Amino acid sequence: MFVSKQIADFLTLSRSILSFLFVWLAKDNSPDTLPYAVFLLLICWLTDSLDGPLARRSRIKYQNFIGENDILADIMVATGTAIYLIMVGYLDRYIGTAYMIIFFFLFLHFGYKESLGMLYQPIVYLYFIWISFIHAPDQAIWLLVYIFLVTIFSWRRLIAEQIPRFFNGFKNMN
Repeated sequence: MFVSKQIADFLTLSRSILSFLFVWLAKDNSPDTLPYAVFLLLICWLTDSLDGPLARRSRIKYQNFIGENDILADIMVATGTAIYLIMVGYLDRYIGTAYMIIFFFLFLHFGYKESLGMLYQPIVYLYFIWISFIHAPDQAIWLLVYIFLVTIFSWRRLIAEQIPRFFNGFKNMN
């Protein structure tokens, strides 16, 4: 019988694998795939929203590589999204590549710190949302609906834990 921790690990691992689909979607350099990329990002975000609560509710408490490195899956999705934007021509390749290289060296220097990973993602996602509203508004609205719903259902944890953890992570970085 599966425990919720195993399901959470599966969701995290599946998010890592799904991140490669952004590159596959962009292989033909066609902006027509943007609605599919929006849908893929929603799936990735949903797995991210579910894996933490499932892991915390598990009756079996343990940490493994997947759970300890959840932020890597998040970084992989943001990177896949950025590569998608570059490949289909929505993001200048020099700007996008420079952005990823800067963070690559920051990760090399500081390690895969959660706060640094949390800083890396929103710029990519905000740009993706903006591009989606310009070129695929019918699908883009679902990104905002998702963000709104997640914020409504998790605002207490966001205010009490996640935002302080983000800033404390930078204070403790050396």
